[in-house]
Amino acid sequence: MAARHVAQSGHQMSTFGCDDAPMTTARDYDSRERLDLVETLVTHRAFLRKTVEGITDEQAARRTTVSELCLAGIIKHVSLAEEGWAGFIERGPSAIGGMDEAAMEAHAAGFRMLDDETLAFLLERYDQVAHHTDKLVAELPSLDDSHPLPEAPWFPPGARWTARRALLHIIAETSQHAGHADIIREALDGAKTMGCLLGSPRRTAIRDRSLRRTSSQWSPRLGLEVGPARKPRPNQCAWASPRRCAGWRGRACS
Repeated sequence: MAARHVAQSGHQMSTFGCDDAPMTTARDYDSRERLDLVETLVTHRAFLRKTVEGITDEQAARRTTVSELCLAGIIKHVSLAEEGWAGFIERGPSAIGGMDEAAMEAHAAGFRMLDDETLAFLLERYDQVAHHTDKLVAELPSLDDSHPLPEAPWFPPGARWTARRALLHIIAETSQHAGHADIIREALDGAKTMGCLLGSPRRTAIRDRSLRRTSSQWSPRLGLEVGPARKPRPNQCAWASPRRCAGWRGRACS
């Protein structure tokens, strides 16, 4: 009954910053599980996208910590990873690629913004990948469909992953690197990004009012509208109170 209610709600979901992309709606998902997977992925993509809001190409390519990682490189890597694992769901281990020298060089280049690339280009590409993944989840015959994992030292011999497991891996990859990007952005200019999506002109979520009785406040944690709650003051974190924000980030947001 709950799955049917979600499937019939018909509220829109869009990829972050990709207003011209075709919309996917809650009606396209035939189960609560599929909607949960995409909702969670959309939310963590939005956290990652927030870390590069308002910066230049030069800033996006800059290393701000002892790590080799930069913001543009993280966007590029997460986009390539999502594309690869979505391909795995569709075509099997051949979509992931091999482990020869050329493949390793391509993997390393996936963490850098090259001379002929821009942040805007990488974000547009990420939007395209995200839309394809969301559509794939809606159209998959079954989340239990599986493929053997590619041969690699970090995968057990003969192991298989279902589509569900591959999607969870995409979510984990996106979430982990959103945290990396949050640290790099704060080291760049002091911006605090995680948990502070409220007020962004390009918010992303599944706005499905059927999942909440009242809608009056944006919840970046859930990617939904929830409420009731008071309107936050200017420059106030979306977590609504320093105590809640301190519990999430280890300190209060400004």
